[in-house]
Amino acid sequence: MGIQAITDFSAIRPGELNQSGGDMTELFRDMLLFELLSIYHKKLVTKGMFTEKNIAYGESATFDAMGEADAELLASGYEMTGSAVNFAKKNILIDGLRVSHGIIHDVEQFILHYDVRQPLITKLARALARQKDYINFLSILKGSEASHVLDDSEAGSGTKIESDKLILNPSGGGAATMNELGASVYEAIGLAYDAMNKQNVPGEDRYVALPSEQYRSLLQYAKNEVVSVIDKDIDGSGSISKGVINMLLGFRIIQSNNIPHTDVSDTSKWLNHTYDASKTVGIAWQKECIANLVRKGLGFEVGRHILSQSDIIVAREMYGSDWINPSGCVQFAGSTLSYS
Repeated sequence: MGIQAITDFSAIRPGELNQSGGDMTELFRDMLLFELLSIYHKKLVTKGMFTEKNIAYGESATFDAMGEADAELLASGYEMTGSAVNFAKKNILIDGLRVSHGIIHDVEQFILHYDVRQPLITKLARALARQKDYINFLSILKGSEASHVLDDSEAGSGTKIESDKLILNPSGGGAATMNELGASVYEAIGLAYDAMNKQNVPGEDRYVALPSEQYRSLLQYAKNEVVSVIDKDIDGSGSISKGVINMLLGFRIIQSNNIPHTDVSDTSKWLNHTYDASKTVGIAWQKECIANLVRKGLGFEVGRHILSQSDIIVAREMYGSDWINPSGCVQFAGSTLSYS
């Protein structure tokens, strides 16, 4: 039997699958997506810190909000008929397609060499991660001033803790030193702890996010005054050298530069996520209080732009975010004296 010639082989560029119509990313698509996802999830501060639901189509979906159930002593001969549990639905809308994009001047080098594509992929992934964190934080801030969707006397509401001492301002009107600022942040976290406990918010999966200045002051205060937070000999888990606090009063403490601190009013960019956060200096929340509705997870496309004689890569995702249970949403607010 003779060797038959292959006559349909037409791939001439690296990464192009035979008869794929010139798509150079065909053979590298999974690898590029993996690189994008790994950087994105590493940068996403709120990863795993919220409730999430995925849909294949549509513009909205509902999340359940339930009240508390009662417990009772079952007397002999008593018939159980089922206690009524207050129940409501919270509708969350998909925002639309959020994208981050860049120009590729040499697509062959971009695909073949990691050191060429890594800087751009990193920038795109980080941009989308930062924006998602920002939107999730906005949802928590809106929840901190909201009332529960349940028509129930025991249903909780959001909490806003305000103090000028949450701002470092040595000239007056705020905390005079970093240690004083740290003491105020520590006290605010304690008030958030009390507010959640009084409203029966679950004790697990609680978080606090702070800007750099407030986080550093809390670390310094913990070192000077509350040694148990970082002393491993008495169950501490922080580290001064690494700049990590980890846990405080059951809250996982994280630092983020994506906490809103301006008046977010541009509806063309933020849609229904507008909120005046000009006095915000930190937030606390419980996982069940915020939800993300995802229609398209993180993905990308690469296409030729003939007018610029280059290729364009677009990283994209589609989701919506909002609060469900405001009793698990807490805002720390100061003044605008020095924070910007």
